[in-house]
Amino acid sequence: MTGFTPQGAMLAVSNTAEIQFVFAGGGALRPGLERFCAAHDLKAAAFLPYGSNESFAENLRASHIGLVTLRDGCEGTVVPSKVYSLLCAGRPVLFIGPAAATPARLIAQHRCGWHFENGDSRGVAELLQKLSNEPEAVIEAGANARRAFEEHFTKAAGTQRILEVLAANPC
Repeated sequence: MTGFTPQGAMLAVSNTAEIQFVFAGGGALRPGLERFCAAHDLKAAAFLPYGSNESFAENLRASHIGLVTLRDGCEGTVVPSKVYSLLCAGRPVLFIGPAAATPARLIAQHRCGWHFENGDSRGVAELLQKLSNEPEAVIEAGANARRAFEEHFTKAAGTQRILEVLAANPC
């Protein structure tokens, strides 16, 4: 499977009132996703336009979990920047993509979310159902996300890592 599409997971949890999907921004797959949601009368899906930095921050604060996806074959070439925004906001990451990708490794290392391979709509749906009944798991993963950000991804932490590399490898 080349990429994750949320349609299967959305259909599987469509009768769970506690679960809402909010998609902000755009992208090549958005029009098809909007058509799918309209065709299946999925009331649990909302679509927001691209927004300012302030509205992005508001959207993060309003969310419980952030979705990050990456197509197979892109691991090692790109890390979706919203991973770090979610960690900073103290929101757990639901990453759908290759296990070798940075987001999957961060989730495993810091216990700050959940990882599924592309195409595993059933697994994602089962997780969402489970988490709708276990909000403490979401809260714990969010706290782990914020802790990981503070310990490893602030400017100070990044600067310190650069200094250590330079000190270990003098020119």
